[in-house]
Amino acid sequence: MATVLLVDDDPGMVETAAAFVERASDDVTVTTATDPDAALDLLEDLDVDCIVSDYNMPGMDGLALFEAVAERDPGTPFILFTGKGSEEVASEAISLGVTDYLQKETGTEQYEVLANRIENAIEARHAERQLERSEERYQHLVESSPAGVVITSLDDSIVYANEAAASFIGADGPEAVHGLSTLDLVHPEDEATLRERWAGSRESEPREPIEQRFVGFDGETRHAVVASTPITYEGEPAVQSVLTDVTEHREREHELERYETVMEVAPVGVFVLDAEGTITWCNERATALVGHTVAALTGDPFVSLIEEGIVPEAAISKYRAVLRDLLSASSDRTTGQYTIPITHPERDERVLRIHVSLLPSDGEFRGAVLVGQDVTERNRYESALERERDRLSALFENVSDAVFRYEFEAAGEAGRIRAVNPAFESVFGYDEHEVVGERIAQTIVPADRLAEYEDVVARAGTGDLVNVAVECETATGRRTFLLRNASMTETAEDGRVAGYAILTDITERREDKRDLQRERNTLAALFENIPDPVYRHDLDDNVLVPKEVNPAFEQVFGYEPERVLDRPVTETIVPADRVEKHRQLVAASRSGASLDAEVERLTAAGRRTFLLRNVPISGPDEESPEGSQYAIYTDITPQKRRERVLLDLHDRTREMMGAEGPAAVASIAMDATEDLLDRSVASLWLYDEDTGTLRPAALTDDEGTAVEALPTYEPGDGRTWEVFETGDAYSYDADDTDDCRPETPVRSGMVLPLGEYGVMNVGTTTPGEFDETDEALTRLLATTVEAALERAERERERAARKRLLERQSDQLEAFASVLSHDLRSPLAVASGRLELLETETDSEHTRPIADALDRMDTLIEECLTFARQGQIVTDSTRVDVEATAEQAWRTVETGGTELTVEDLDPAEADDDRLRTLFENLFRNAIEHGDATAVRVGPLDDAPGFYVADDGSGIPESEREAVFERGYSTNEAGTGLGLAIVDTLADAHGWEVTVADGTAGARFEVNFSPEAPLPTPQ
Repeated sequence: MATVLLVDDDPGMVETAAAFVERASDDVTVTTATDPDAALDLLEDLDVDCIVSDYNMPGMDGLALFEAVAERDPGTPFILFTGKGSEEVASEAISLGVTDYLQKETGTEQYEVLANRIENAIEARHAERQLERSEERYQHLVESSPAGVVITSLDDSIVYANEAAASFIGADGPEAVHGLSTLDLVHPEDEATLRERWAGSRESEPREPIEQRFVGFDGETRHAVVASTPITYEGEPAVQSVLTDVTEHREREHELERYETVMEVAPVGVFVLDAEGTITWCNERATALVGHTVAALTGDPFVSLIEEGIVPEAAISKYRAVLRDLLSASSDRTTGQYTIPITHPERDERVLRIHVSLLPSDGEFRGAVLVGQDVTERNRYESALERERDRLSALFENVSDAVFRYEFEAAGEAGRIRAVNPAFESVFGYDEHEVVGERIAQTIVPADRLAEYEDVVARAGTGDLVNVAVECETATGRRTFLLRNASMTETAEDGRVAGYAILTDITERREDKRDLQRERNTLAALFENIPDPVYRHDLDDNVLVPKEVNPAFEQVFGYEPERVLDRPVTETIVPADRVEKHRQLVAASRSGASLDAEVERLTAAGRRTFLLRNVPISGPDEESPEGSQYAIYTDITPQKRRERVLLDLHDRTREMMGAEGPAAVASIAMDATEDLLDRSVASLWLYDEDTGTLRPAALTDDEGTAVEALPTYEPGDGRTWEVFETGDAYSYDADDTDDCRPETPVRSGMVLPLGEYGVMNVGTTTPGEFDETDEALTRLLATTVEAALERAERERERAARKRLLERQSDQLEAFASVLSHDLRSPLAVASGRLELLETETDSEHTRPIADALDRMDTLIEECLTFARQGQIVTDSTRVDVEATAEQAWRTVETGGTELTVEDLDPAEADDDRLRTLFENLFRNAIEHGDATAVRVGPLDDAPGFYVADDGSGIPESEREAVFERGYSTNEAGTGLGLAIVDTLADAHGWEVTVADGTAGARFEVNFSPEAPLPTPQ
């Protein structure tokens, strides 16, 4: 039994919803709370499977409650069930990660939908947990990864490392790094960054990859791009990091980036402002910055650019601050500056540095000159350049190898040492002042190695990368180094070039035969046990010929080794239409490129898709001649099929969402099952509310395998009804269960619930064909079909409501016709007869009769307004509320009463009915409140407006009764004026109330009340 926590500040609403949800679902029990803080307290002691919350609650709204719950238990499903429906709230809820969003409606059907959403959310959470457990079974695939993979416990202890990671760090094998802290391997200067990133990885989503430096077992610094992800390893929380070795490329890349000097001197825009801030002159560049012509800008106030949203409002305060400083008697400055962003109407946002100078004057401020310089690119460039300088400086100072910066003043000139790092002084035994400024050839190059030195200089001068063994003189004698050049960069217009030489001392390096043998044994074991197909091949005249295959190759490809060994792959496993692409890959491989390409290959079972990667063998030796490589094939056929199906399903989803009615949705679903999932047997039942049964709606068209006659299921009928009732999908297979009926050809398949709308049965005539991928795709299709059926149901309900509104509008119009014609006709007769009577007699009774007839006419007019204006507004427009209020005031007899209208935002409304609402409120203030002043302004804490007067006000005891029909404080009043106001507000979905604690009367109209729109009456 699942536990659901329902949170709503309305006690009646929360109890009603809890009762209906428990009645709609036998699998949940509901606990309620009317306060978000109380709900959080309940979560301390209560295990909750799902939380349903209102949005608009005092103290803490629904999204704030979601964030508080997510901080405690990020996985708990959370459904926002709110009466405040808006795209803004829905968008914010989805962006925060709310599980589902459901708007409150009238009627009890919404609770069945809510119960269904709760069950789906809980089921999705359970499925997510099951998927996490399944993913752990594939952890062994990491062993074959060419990238290094390291798993650490929460105390930063390494609990797992694959061969690639051990090789990257220079260890003999993974066992050598087990138990070490990651901080034992990271470069000292990167420890703080590593602590911060890996700590964050345990508590959040996967972090963006970042480059990290490591110190290997041999003391060498290595570079890797590290991507960290929180995982569960052997039942415990851990962090998995994937290391991609970028050591070989990093130093050259850093040096190249350091010498990138992209700098553009942008023209400036000039504005001349007079003392009032009016633009009196500007140049073409200024107009280009703000997207206007010179003619359009000249004569306009500068603040007009703020009103258009081009210049931010903060520019005014910055401009005034600079002017105050320049005009201050204590300041001797002649110019000032500030920086602002600007938004061109048709371009991206730019950053301007504004220089301000005062116009010449005789002591009186006459204006200023504003010079705008576009510094957007300069700011970006300077920030990037500073970061690169810092990174290069840190690398130069802290790299463990000896490094010196060299410079050649001109072509053919001898190079000189311009700087050395601390490691150079330590390795060579020379102090910095002994070598800086000296010629390289006379300082560290032995006399008998000058020719070798000149050859290296020539290669570096052409831009080639140098990676050779050289001999150098040190303070302690001649030693052997591995020389690499970081870059060769032009540094001045006179042709000088400079670069960095990196010297790694390899004098003492000796190859250990036992280590080599262990490496070969490890490689052989990996070759035999890797789960991906692998073969070792040679290149004979650019023809790829396999020399050895592993057991996985035999198993996946289905060929005996003799079929492929010593034969060109173009004759065995490369399809004829893929030979040209194969030759291109061979050429790229020979040039030293690392392959990571999708290829198609022939297997005994047919054509399949693989991911091909190559691993060069260090050779040459007798076992691995030069040009030998390993080719690693990873079978991605299921993945490609899944990608294709998902892409096609996206198109079918749009088709289903546009279908008219459940029958059309069912038909499209069957086509999708047959075309996309390649399932020959599929059928769909829809729930019939009238009979309480599941009735067949559609089936596939394949007569060879389709079930001839589909039954109608009643409550309790077999697995199909059980799936519909419980909402749990069911899988079956003839090899594992007796559920397959012998009279049908179906031998494996799934029965999937479609929510409250029905079930779908997808099957095949072959046992054992439903793997995990098939099940996942079939479930996804079922979810899509359910969503399409739900949309079709919503469209049906929307059409029914539209017809209801049209009928009610006709009824109201008929009522209005009676008022305007059938009642006014006899009234007009009575008024005419009274006028004749007054000419014939001077009776004291004629005046009261005339007053009564006038009152009847007024009552009929206001009843007519009440009837016609009470219809719900369906065709609203964007209305200028401020202008409408002023227009209404002009139609009312105001006498000496004054009106003040503050700034009001536009609103979606019916302009005529909004004007009538204002007219009735104004008449109430003047005729019933004896007001001398009326004020209209915006509400402080909600969208809407108020109408307040300084009249006699409304007693507190009568404030709820003023909107009732017939209420009036004036004996001559009809009692409908404020009732019409309430009706007009209700027709818009607004709420009108009498404010408390005010002098005079204050009516507040709230555009966004918490209550849902009323059902039309």
